[in-house]
Amino acid sequence: MKTLTATALCGVLLTAATVALPAVAEAAAVCHGRAATMIASGSGVFTATEDDDVIVADGGDLRIRALGGDDLVCLHDIQVVVQVEAGAGDDLVDATRTDAPTVASLGEGSDTFVGGPGDDFAYGSAPEGLGEDGLNPPDTETDVITTGGGKDQVFSGALGSANLDVIATGVGDDRVHLEGLDHATSLDVGAGRNTAIVTLTANETTAWLVDVGRRALEFDEQTSAWRGRLHRWYFTMADASAPSSLVFLGTKADDTVFVGGTGLVPHFRLGAGNDWGGSLATPGGTFLLGPGLDRLTLGKYDSVHPSFPLSDLRVDLAAQQASFGGIESPVRGVETLYVGAERVRALGSARGERIRANGCDVVVRGRAGWDLLERGDDVVSICPGLSSVIAGGAGNDVLLGSNRTDDILLGGPGLDRARGMRGTDTCRAEVRQSCER
Repeated sequence: MKTLTATALCGVLLTAATVALPAVAEAAAVCHGRAATMIASGSGVFTATEDDDVIVADGGDLRIRALGGDDLVCLHDIQVVVQVEAGAGDDLVDATRTDAPTVASLGEGSDTFVGGPGDDFAYGSAPEGLGEDGLNPPDTETDVITTGGGKDQVFSGALGSANLDVIATGVGDDRVHLEGLDHATSLDVGAGRNTAIVTLTANETTAWLVDVGRRALEFDEQTSAWRGRLHRWYFTMADASAPSSLVFLGTKADDTVFVGGTGLVPHFRLGAGNDWGGSLATPGGTFLLGPGLDRLTLGKYDSVHPSFPLSDLRVDLAAQQASFGGIESPVRGVETLYVGAERVRALGSARGERIRANGCDVVVRGRAGWDLLERGDDVVSICPGLSSVIAGGAGNDVLLGSNRTDDILLGGPGLDRARGMRGTDTCRAEVRQSCER
């Protein structure tokens, strides 16, 4: 999905010159039937007034600051990125007549955004804003956000507050960022390969249920629904939330669901399709991935916060079980397994799988079947010591070390291939590459 880079935004903010408000508006310029009080033409930063302004923009690199009042902003025939800060008041931003990407920060008030065929970024709320304090305040009033074609992103809601927004993203592969789930939110994601990125919070233990087949949400003894195609979900539990659970029911299509943040225990039943489920931080759960070529991620890989939330993780695909220390969880229907913890034991089955393991103390055993077994090295810099054993077992296996560890790669019966990568690696296989011993 295309996203607006921080560099692109900074270019708009830093290089644009401030342009004075024209003394006399062009009579021919109108926005929703009203004569323009301000023309944003050419390029630069255009700042309106605290009154009700009617702004028509038809320039190049533009940043429009509408300030207070109930403003109308119409974007006409713009070919490059335009940024609109609607400010306080009940504002309307209309981008239907531009093909260029539009970034709109709606600000406080009950606002309306109507997108065009380009890629729209509509911020009803955004915890990190667009790089300026106060640009996207908490979203507590009803915004109506409609995007057209393109790969759009919508940011909506504020943790701990009701979210009454009405959101429709139209065609295209869109993303909707929700701060909290609220039955009062109206959501229509339309067609396309759409994604929901949801931050959850709970003052007391809460059980959420997301049923993709029924397009239904259930929690707090209520049920609500969304419209459109939504098969990719990413959930994060906010800090200081009460321990809670998430039940996710998939479909026959390809579903993706990831859960992060401490204290949110997932229960996945994904059905048919080539699915991908992941639980990154909290021990326990249920992982039933169903028929298809499915992937499961347990534990954390990224090095943004260099730590392993899980200290001890054992996954046995033959026994269909994962053990998070003393917490046991069922695991079924996994063809590809990614695991990350301080201490990892990953065991395959007779079917043949792909397993990638990351950690300080890592042992991977493929057992029977054709296996692709790999030692990850994503965050090994935090490990006080490193241990790495990759053993294929019966079958024609591929064994891969890493660039940052000294690996022991052991084949077995069958035609095995071992590649040690960097480091001092020990290999026992029919075909050896980058092996020192």
